[in-house]
Amino acid sequence: MVVNGQNITTITIYVDLASLNISTLCGFDYDTNSACPNISAAINSYRSLPNQPLTNTILNIALAGGQYCGLDGNSGLNVNYLNVTIGPSPYNTQGEVIIDLYHPPTNKYSDGFFIYMVSASVCTPQTNITLNNLTLTNGTKGINSMNNNVNIILNNVTITNMVTSSQFNYVIYLAPPYKPCYLGQPLPTLTIQGGGIFNSGLPNSDVDLINVESSSLTISNYGFYNNTANTLISTFSGHVSIEGSTFQNNSITRQLLWICALNGTSLIAVDNSTFIDNHGVWTFGNEYLSLVYIMSGNFTINNSMFINNNNYSFLISVDSRNLSITGSTFANNSLINDPYETVLISIDATFVIDNTTFKDNTASTELVLIWSHGTLSNVVFGNVDGLEGSAIECQGGYALTVNDIDNHLGRNLFGCHQSMFEKCNIQGNFHLSCPMKEGELIGIVVGSVCGLLAIIIITILLVKKYKKRNQYKAIQ
Repeated sequence: MVVNGQNITTITIYVDLASLNISTLCGFDYDTNSACPNISAAINSYRSLPNQPLTNTILNIALAGGQYCGLDGNSGLNVNYLNVTIGPSPYNTQGEVIIDLYHPPTNKYSDGFFIYMVSASVCTPQTNITLNNLTLTNGTKGINSMNNNVNIILNNVTITNMVTSSQFNYVIYLAPPYKPCYLGQPLPTLTIQGGGIFNSGLPNSDVDLINVESSSLTISNYGFYNNTANTLISTFSGHVSIEGSTFQNNSITRQLLWICALNGTSLIAVDNSTFIDNHGVWTFGNEYLSLVYIMSGNFTINNSMFINNNNYSFLISVDSRNLSITGSTFANNSLINDPYETVLISIDATFVIDNTTFKDNTASTELVLIWSHGTLSNVVFGNVDGLEGSAIECQGGYALTVNDIDNHLGRNLFGCHQSMFEKCNIQGNFHLSCPMKEGELIGIVVGSVCGLLAIIIITILLVKKYKKRNQYKAIQ
C-alpha cells in the first residue's frame, strides 16, 4: 500500500487467550503455539522487530474471540508513535472479543485504562489508533490520550458497565498539551462510529463520560443508553459533528452535551439524531441544568427530534455566533418549575429556525430570544396549553422576521409585554396583535365609563336647557 508517496507495510500480529507462547517475538501466525498471549505482548513483539521502520508500517493486532482480562496484559496499553488497529482476527471462530477492564482500586491513575498515553509533546511520527468491533466492559476508565498528534477511531465499539467513580475517571479522555508541535498543526481527532455506551457512569457523581479538549470530535450512528453522569459529552474543542445518533434514558446532573467551541468559526452540528426520555437530576446550586449547552461557534440542528425529556431548566441553551434549526421537532418535553425554564434560549446569535415544530411542551415559554435577531419561518406551534406564558418571548430591540407560522388556536404566540426589555422589531407576513396590559385595559374601561357619563350629563343639561327655552317661548 502507498500512502503519501511512501510504501506502507501492514504487519499482523495474532493474539489468542489459549496461547502459552512467552517468546519476545510472537504472534506471526494465528495458531495457539505462535500467537501472543495478550495485547501487550503483541505490541512488545512489534516494537522488538529488528531494523523495523515503524513510521512506514501499520500494526494490525488480530484477536481470537473470547473475554480478555485487563489485568493479564490487556490494559494500560501505550501505543504512542504507532499506527495500530486492534480488532477480531479474520480466523476468529470463538465469538465476540470482550475486554474486561475490571481493576481493583489503586492510587495509580493509569491503572484500569484500556489505552493510556501521556506525553508532554509527541509530534512525530503521528499516532493513529483504530479499534474495531470490540466490547469494553466492567472498568472505570477506557481511553486516555494526552498526545498532541493523534487520531483515534472507534468502529462498532460497545462500552458497557463502566462505573466511573471519580471526576478524573473518564470513559474516553482526549486532552493534548496546550503547546502544539508547530504553528497551524491540525487538531487531534476522535471519531466514534457505530456501537454505543450503555449503563455507565455513577449516580450523583461529578463525572463526564466523554471529555474532549482542543480536538475535533465526530460521532455517527452511535447510541447512548441508560447512563448516569454529570455530563455525557463535554468538549472544549474544534469542530463537533453528531449524526444519526440516539440519546435515550440518560440521567444527567448538569448537561447531556456541553460544547464550548475553541473559536467563533468552529462548526457544531447535530444531524438526524434523537434525544428521548432523558432526565435531569436537580442538585443544589445548579441553575444551568440543560440537555444541550452550546457556547461560541456556529451551531446547527437538522432533522432531529427532542421528545419527552424532562426536569431540565433549559432544554437547549445557546450562546453562539450563528444558530440554525431546520426540520426538527420539540415535543412533550416537561421542564422544571423555574422562572427561566424554556425549550430553547438563544443569546447573542444570528438565527434561522425553519420547518420546525414545537408542541405539547410543559414550560413557562417555548422559545426565548435575548438580544438575538433572525428569522422564524414555516414553524408550527402546536398545543400551548402546557405553557405558563407565551410560546415566544422576544426580548431586545433587534429585528425578528416571522413568516408562515402555524399557531395552534391562534393565541399565546408572543409575549407582548416584557418588564425588563423592549419588544423586538417584528417583521414579515405574521401580523402581531397584542392584547392590552391589565392596567391599560382598566384605564380604557374607566376612561370609557367616565366619557359615557360625561356624555349623559351633557345630554341631560342640553335637554333641560332646551325645555326651558321652549317654556319661555310659550309664555311669550
